Amino acid sequence: MELLIRSQNKMSLIKYNKSICISKNNPGVIIIDIDLKKSDKKDAYSIFVDGEIAGTYLSKARALEVLDEINSKIKSQYLVKCNALLKDEDMQRIKRHLTKEYLGDFILEAPPIEIKPLNSNIIYYEMPEK
Repeated sequence: MELLIRSQNKMSLIKYNKSICISKNNPGVIIIDIDLKKSDKKDAYSIFVDGEIAGTYLSKARALEVLDEINSKIKSQYLVKCNALLKDEDMQRIKRHLTKEYLGDFILEAPPIEIKPLNSNIIYYEMPEK
């Protein structure tokens, strides 16, 4: 599986290899970001993908939200086709169990049964502006 992240400024596409992290900006480091005022830069948090800045946010909470969004894209997705007609509540119970057990996103569909991955080998995520 390959993860590509488009930078916040839309100028680069970063291929994720091994690390995504959040770091509080060092006041001595100049970050080029039109939306952030100079006084805001020292309190901003940047998300780095393999050492390259992908985006900068005004709060740690927002940076963590974006990191959670990226994490949700990495989850596997599955389509489950059931071979019997089930009540809606039974299908929801099965979906909750599969999601908890396999840490993926599941779409349940009525007959016949077939399980196959939905996502291709490449995952694309675009960093939000704010």
